Amino acid sequence: MRRFLFALGMSVWLGFGMLGHAAHAEVVVVGNSNLPVDSLDPDLCKRIWLGQMKHLSTGAPVRPVDQAVSSSVRDEFYLKLLDKAPQQVKAYWARITFTGKGEAPQMLNDDAAVKAWVSSHPDAIGYIDAAKVDNTVKVLLRLK
Repeated sequence: MRRFLFALGMSVWLGFGMLGHAAHAEVVVVGNSNLPVDSLDPDLCKRIWLGQMKHLSTGAPVRPVDQAVSSSVRDEFYLKLLDKAPQQVKAYWARITFTGKGEAPQMLNDDAAVKAWVSSHPDAIGYIDAAKVDNTVKVLLRLK
């Protein structure tokens, strides 16, 4: 009987885990509508969010913003773009900041805050849930 209950419990637990995985949102990188590019490739986005690039190929400055540590969109963004867990990204920025080689992107609370900030700063890019995109920002990259 214990084995049956254990197996049943594991099946339910695994089932919910798969449900949670299927429910992950599509994350998009968005930019200010005045940015001089209409798309970004994943490699460039990686370098921007790791502080390795501060200008686009056009020479225009670019300023990324991040979402709060508690944001599931943030977790999804870093897993899809960098293939890194949030703890790994935090450790990376701690090391970079400590050595004086850079500072992490400004952190905002949620999708709405990112959209508002990006739409009001001409050099801004950020990431949000694709379902939250509207005409205040332009999509530069879709992370699936």
